[in-house]
Amino acid sequence: MRLILAGCVWLLLSACAVAQTSALKQFSDRDDLFGWEAIGRLDMAGLGTCSGSLISSTLVLTAAHCVVSKSTRKVLNPSEVTYHAGLQNGAAIAQRRSARIAVHPNFTRSADASIEDRVRYDVALVELETAIPTHVAAPFKIAAPSKSVRRVSVASYGQGRNGAISRQRECQVKYAKAGLMVFDCTVTFGSSGAPVFEANGYRPAIVSLISQGSLGAEAFSLGMELPDAVGQLKSMLVSGRGVVSAIADQKGAKSTGLSTRAKASKSGAKFLKVR
Repeated sequence: MRLILAGCVWLLLSACAVAQTSALKQFSDRDDLFGWEAIGRLDMAGLGTCSGSLISSTLVLTAAHCVVSKSTRKVLNPSEVTYHAGLQNGAAIAQRRSARIAVHPNFTRSADASIEDRVRYDVALVELETAIPTHVAAPFKIAAPSKSVRRVSVASYGQGRNGAISRQRECQVKYAKAGLMVFDCTVTFGSSGAPVFEANGYRPAIVSLISQGSLGAEAFSLGMELPDAVGQLKSMLVSGRGVVSAIADQKGAKSTGLSTRAKASKSGAKFLKVR
């Protein structure tokens, strides 16, 4: 699998010059935001920002490495994580502090782990202190990508443009197999956790999220399939096992169910610069 994914990334880089992707468009007014209010920015108490999206009135889906401290290698205290739904030009549709965080128990950023495993389990759920009403921000559904998926879209709060959503209406799926996906979407720091959508009826469904990517002209991004991982995280929240709450003792990563080897970047993103 490692060789397959590495080969896929090489092919993607060699094909970028002819890839047909749409440009990023930043939402500049309220009309642009309509229907996308459930996408927001996560602020991690001075440790950086990430993108996230509501999948219920109380649950925000994001990347695991966004909510794990690089220095302590522990899940952040949820009270230090704030979600700004539909943030645009300094104003959010709704703002909530986190109450609990569930990180996939298999998440790791150990150098010994394969890139497949680092991406496949880079998923977390942030539970909010109070619900955001669905009439304010309608949550998105999670779905498995269709077998014939070729085009997706992504919406994020990237570095240098994290005051409003930027949406890429169309980018290409370059690889989708064994729970992993590679896209030629344009991403940067802060794009981690951004939802990746596939058209699904009247409203797109989230089929992946941005885990890692490259910077520069030869851009690519990596994500995972979500249904199984999200289902497991929801079960953790129900049972309380492996979940960190705002009042929990933060001593030791074992109490969170997170590998002590897990790390997160200070910026809340893991990206490579292609030269």
